[in-house]
Amino acid sequence: MPLEDLKYPIGKFKMPSKITTQDVQAYISSIALFPKHLQKVSLSLNDSQLDTPY
Repeated sequence: MPLEDLKYPIGKFKMPSKITTQDVQAYISSIALFPKHLQKVSLSLNDSQLDTPY
């Protein structure tokens, strides 16, 4: 696997040329919903999976 793929597994950040108020609201909503999504996913994990180091 190329080093670049290891350094940026989801790709390099690309800054939008313009950020609108709608974009900001979408970013805020995404951040606000993240804890609920994380909780939902983590409920399906067993103790061994939860104890797996990063």
